[in-house]
Amino acid sequence: MSATVALGLAGVPALAQDAPASLLEAAETKLDEARSVDAALLSPANFERAMERYADAVEDLARGRSAERIQFSIDEVIRLLDQAIDASEIAAVTLASLIKTREDALNADAPTFAPEAWPDAESMFEEAARRLETGNIRQAREISTEAETVFRDAELTAIKAQYLSQTRALLARAEQLRVPRYAPQTFSRAQALLLEAETQLNENRYDTDLPRSLAQQANYEARHAIFLAGQIEQIDEEETTAEN
Repeated sequence: MSATVALGLAGVPALAQDAPASLLEAAETKLDEARSVDAALLSPANFERAMERYADAVEDLARGRSAERIQFSIDEVIRLLDQAIDASEIAAVTLASLIKTREDALNADAPTFAPEAWPDAESMFEEAARRLETGNIRQAREISTEAETVFRDAELTAIKAQYLSQTRALLARAEQLRVPRYAPQTFSRAQALLLEAETQLNENRYDTDLPRSLAQQANYEARHAIFLAGQIEQIDEEETTAEN
């Protein structure tokens, strides 16, 4: 999404609150409808133009310009948002696989943990959506296929960063705390789960459900091992009783 649209979404509603509700109500209702189908994402060109005209209408209201001029802008906003809604419904079908892949990457917090890949993936998504808006289905699908690969790479990077890297750090800390001595079974289980998660991620490149689950389990077992070791060590040092 362009900076123009982002600024419009951030600033226009605050200004609109001071405008006569009768003039903006229809546009705001249509805007809610457009947002409900992710029009900003799936029909970026139409949505961006609509927001620009919406901003013009709000500015004209603030400057006290003619109702006819403002109504013309509002009518244009509604027309463009209707186009965006229609285009979004088409994109939801045509780009369904890409949308799902993007959602998976978002769920893995790829924007945070894959900051280099994420902007490229988002840019390709937008380009695919824009090509689809112009009716170029073939190019939209080609770009969509490329974007899916980048989103999957970003998701994998995020999963490794969140779970594998964190678990490795936990296991290294556990070594320093002599966890293998006090909770060897739990520590070994965490190591085995981590190894299996890495293996699954490398061998099943596009099936991240199992490795994600294994990584989460490994992370839990590593933390559990550290906790158990601390409790057992206290008992050994007679700092607490077994019952406590």
